[in-house]
Amino acid sequence: MKLQDHLPVDHRLGQVYRYSAGAIGLFLIIFGILGFTNNVGFISTTGDHVAGMTTNGALSLLSVLFGALLMGGAVIGGNTASTLNISVG
Repeated sequence: MKLQDHLPVDHRLGQVYRYSAGAIGLFLIIFGILGFTNNVGFISTTGDHVAGMTTNGALSLLSVLFGALLMGGAVIGGNTASTLNISVG
């Protein structure tokens, strides 16, 4: 039995979840790029503030990677996006 067997394809809130995940993915990508522009050390414990949060190189990299995953899931849609959102969340 697979997880996708229990997820309906035509769920009424599927579009809301998909667009929300895309918006959060876009925010994470922007946050990560802004973190890279501050030239903070990769594993620095005294990170700069970006969008009200502290960041360093490692967090910026993870933010861009997970943002790209969420954006990719939002573009693909369907049960793939739902499974990806559950996994990332």
